[in-house]
Amino acid sequence: MKKLVLFAALFMFLFSLFFIGCKKNPPVENKKPPTCSSNAAPVNNTNVSTTSVTLSWTAATGATSYDVFVGGSAASATKVGNVTTTSYNYTIPSTANATYYWYVVPKNADGSATGCSSSATSFVFGTAPGCARNIEPANGTNLTTKTITLKWSKVANSSGYDVYLGTTSTPTATIATKVTDTVFTYTVPANYTTTYYWYVVPKNTGGAGTGCTSSVTAFTYLTAPTNATNISPANGEAVTGTIANLKWSKVNGASSYDVYAGETAATAISVGSNVTDTVFAYTPPSAELSKTIYWYVVPKNNLGSATNSQATATSFVKLVIKAPATIDFPVIGYFPSYRSVSEYPDATFKMTDIVAYAFASLTSTSTVSIASPTVFTAVIAKAKANGAKVLLAINGTQANFAAMGQSAAGRTTLVKDLMAKVRQYDIDGIDLDYEYPRTTDGTDTMFALLARQLSDSLHVDGKYYLSAAITAGKYAGSIRDGIKTEVFNYIDFFNVMVYDDFSTTSGEDYRQHSPYAMAVTCMNYWINTRGMPKSKCILGIPAYGRNSGAAQISTSYKTILTSGTQLGPSPLNLSDSAIITKADNTTFKTYYNGIATVKQKTDYAKQVAGGVMFWEIGHDAVGDNSLIKAAFDQLGRSL
Repeated sequence: MKKLVLFAALFMFLFSLFFIGCKKNPPVENKKPPTCSSNAAPVNNTNVSTTSVTLSWTAATGATSYDVFVGGSAASATKVGNVTTTSYNYTIPSTANATYYWYVVPKNADGSATGCSSSATSFVFGTAPGCARNIEPANGTNLTTKTITLKWSKVANSSGYDVYLGTTSTPTATIATKVTDTVFTYTVPANYTTTYYWYVVPKNTGGAGTGCTSSVTAFTYLTAPTNATNISPANGEAVTGTIANLKWSKVNGASSYDVYAGETAATAISVGSNVTDTVFAYTPPSAELSKTIYWYVVPKNNLGSATNSQATATSFVKLVIKAPATIDFPVIGYFPSYRSVSEYPDATFKMTDIVAYAFASLTSTSTVSIASPTVFTAVIAKAKANGAKVLLAINGTQANFAAMGQSAAGRTTLVKDLMAKVRQYDIDGIDLDYEYPRTTDGTDTMFALLARQLSDSLHVDGKYYLSAAITAGKYAGSIRDGIKTEVFNYIDFFNVMVYDDFSTTSGEDYRQHSPYAMAVTCMNYWINTRGMPKSKCILGIPAYGRNSGAAQISTSYKTILTSGTQLGPSPLNLSDSAIITKADNTTFKTYYNGIATVKQKTDYAKQVAGGVMFWEIGHDAVGDNSLIKAAFDQLGRSL
């Protein structure tokens, strides 16, 4: 029994030892390496633009840490870090654009996950590239082939290039995109001379180069230039002055122009070479008379000259504007339309150097209407047959003159009509009998403009005369000042109307309307005070009488001789006053210039002025009592 108890006790002791041994050395479990993670961010092929990139991934089963691998490819990736978290901040080692591949390897005490490199993903680090530099063609190059090779510098980080080209200085249209090389072949679309501008914009996944328009350069596709078109003077245009500004159209590709001019296109010679502008100041050769000049230009460049340029020739008329031949101290007589030509013998016309036919009246349409055209043609015939020149005298209302003169168009219309009349009737010029331009309404300026324009037309080749009847100048005021001094340059002679200085005031009898003293006053004013050339100043003499101190009556000199009563000791033809009996048997005194006064005035005019004028031939007597004959004789002339 005792043995049984001992056995039991030993069994219990051994069991306790066994149990205790088991507590100190637990059984070994089945351990293994963790699984692979999945890359979370950046998402595969993501573009990043910062050098610090946070890489993140999913947790791997059984992993206690993670090794991070990054490289230019999955195979070449190297370990860049070990973390116990599921993210890692990676700093990109270069600012160069590049693609990076990465993956993580989970680990624990029993080892590392295997095959994780096969789960690598990538991200792209990129910044926009800079601009390229155009290399060929060199800026400003002239090219003669249609196929052009464009070449530019390689730009780091660029994955491709967009090529811009056009005919404006900053092209906006592309001719090619995503070009991976640094050359591009372009075929120009036109068969004529054109300048093209171009540049490239480098691009990558980070964007496109900015400000690349600053790298634009140009090349010109050249062929020999075509012909120009003459612009001015217009074909057939009249040109005044010593210089003709020849202007033509710009020709694409022409580097310069040669200018040809001559009396015919075929005989034109070079008058200007290598002209780089499209205008040329040409001085035609001096000539006594106007002539037609033909001209053209020959565009050229380094490939040659335009062909058949002579066919583009146009012409202009180089006008010679000069005063007509001087008439030495002319005797001028007006002949009104209401007189009879047959009443006056050939001698009257022979003694008169110039006959001014009065009048052609200015109309509201700025043209003139000739009074009694049949009388006009008769005057022309008789005057020319006796060696006298004929002018057409123009008068009209103030309203019509003002309306005509207020516009260049109105003045041009009148000048054209007057020139047409001069040519139609084959006469010698125009007399402006505008009574009177004034400073108070601007007609003084209008008159000066008209005189200049009409002078230019009449004086072409010195062919026709221009005269004007003007105020006596005795009294200061708007009318006297209405004749601007500049007009002296345009008009050949001025018929100064030194008469009609009378008064209707009762008790002022014996007032001569055209005394000798008035002639002295008026000639002195125009010649000495105003500076009118002596040769242009014509002393006007009346061939009629006027009463004074009563309502005015004009009486022809020839009527005074036939019906007047002598007042003083001198006979009527030598006197300056007479008694006239009217039809109702009432009488009045008339004052006029007889032969004695006319001779005295003629002598004076010969000394200080340029000629004498009579208003009008129809008032004069014929034969020995003629006032025109008195002046003619006093000048020592003979028929």
